[in-house]
Amino acid sequence: MTSDTDICVGNKEHFAVHVALERDPDNGQGASLEESLSWGALEIWVHGKNLCRHVEDGELVSSVHWYLLPIIEWLAANWNPLLHEERLPNRNAGDDAWKSLAETRFPPANFDSDAEDKWFQQWQAWWFRHSLQSCRCGGLFPDILIRRWRDTVEVSWGNGSLPGIPDDVVFLYPQGLKRLDPVLVARPLYEMLQKTTDYLLRRQASSPRFQEVAQKVRRIAATPREDRLAWLAGLGSSYESIKEKWNQVTAVIRKANREIADYLLEVTDNELFIQGSCYATLMFGSAAPTLAENDLEVLVGELIDLYAPDSEKSQLRDLVVSEPIDFDGRPAWEVGYGLAERVIERFLIEKQSSQAVDMTAILANLGIRQEEIRLSDKHVRGISIAGPRHLPSILVNLSDVHNDTLPGKRFTLAHELCHILFDRTHGKKLAMVSDTWAPLQIEQRANAFAAMFLMPPELIRRAIAGLGVSLESEQGIHEVCKRLGTSFKATLDHLKNLGHLDPMTAEQISEAREQRLSKQETI
Repeated sequence: MTSDTDICVGNKEHFAVHVALERDPDNGQGASLEESLSWGALEIWVHGKNLCRHVEDGELVSSVHWYLLPIIEWLAANWNPLLHEERLPNRNAGDDAWKSLAETRFPPANFDSDAEDKWFQQWQAWWFRHSLQSCRCGGLFPDILIRRWRDTVEVSWGNGSLPGIPDDVVFLYPQGLKRLDPVLVARPLYEMLQKTTDYLLRRQASSPRFQEVAQKVRRIAATPREDRLAWLAGLGSSYESIKEKWNQVTAVIRKANREIADYLLEVTDNELFIQGSCYATLMFGSAAPTLAENDLEVLVGELIDLYAPDSEKSQLRDLVVSEPIDFDGRPAWEVGYGLAERVIERFLIEKQSSQAVDMTAILANLGIRQEEIRLSDKHVRGISIAGPRHLPSILVNLSDVHNDTLPGKRFTLAHELCHILFDRTHGKKLAMVSDTWAPLQIEQRANAFAAMFLMPPELIRRAIAGLGVSLESEQGIHEVCKRLGTSFKATLDHLKNLGHLDPMTAEQISEAREQRLSKQETI
């Protein structure tokens, strides 16, 4: 049994925290009384790895030692964004939060001073909400980020550098991530908060600082559900903007009849976090944070209009599988290709006599509705909606340049089909906006699925066999595109991935085409 100064919570094979409260070696000379009483050792375990383990002065050290009160205060103050905010600041630039923040630390070189200031402010505000190092107050903490990722909580880490950290200090585990069921993270963190604040209050019950943080910990369990849903939707870069947009969303939803409104906002929650997402937060969690009000109303209207209980056909239900985004080191395109091959085999696509895959017939067979819409946001390519009480549908945004051509629309339909089949979330719900803010791994996998689904190996073989010109030419690629109903770039990349073109030849074809098109534009 552990004492009240030795707090071990969670499961080290999933997520665990070990806090050992100790006597301040400096006897409070470098800190306030409250901070001095919180001196201790910290270990954070993720998937069997102690992320606090490091080398210091040539020795292996298992814990970090510092004043732990700032961590307690940070966790209590940022509980809701830590467990519910997924959207990254400024742009989506990596598979996980650590990679994306490292990539977007500095603004683009062509930004003016005002744009730079806004970039830095948004980046830093997000970092303060999610980075363990943001509350180090001079201490030596590992570079760990915690955020929501769809139905999971993502913990990502790396060896980032900050001023004041000696060069000879190296944390043992390089960049990595793990996505966990929220309960596996929330319960240990909350238990640690309760036990540490109880201990600190026993040591100094009259301390206003201890009383305040203990009150914040207690308030976690009383957080209004709407606040957490607003963080999940993420329509903004600050709590104020996020809450304002979310109120607009709910106001539109509440205009629908009560049965539909309640379903669109239905979610499984408890006192610590929301498990899964409601339809509205799913829809807007993958959309641009600056989504215009008219687009917001259009998308909410689609969620309402497509409400149709028990409308999903058995042909579609039999294909639906929730595929985790855990690729075990495989590239996203390889995983997407594998998923497409499953569906290709199911529909016997490679045995059909026609040259191009009949997307209209396949979607009709599955009972998936197609609709064309026009949003003011020109970066939304498509939207997919499905679930137990929704008519499965693909919405093609005509404002996106990719959908200007028939091959582009076909690719959008195949991309969204992947989402409908393999990307459903808690409760088999799906409302996915495909744009630059959607999760990168999911979008990359869906792109690969679309390429393979529209260009299966056997149809590619037949198209190449029927060519009257060399495949290793722009004209050859165009002939394949014409036969398969696909775009030039998607076809060229796919032929390269399948080994029909070596990378150098594919690059030469692409460069020659770009040069020819640029000359035509200048004439």
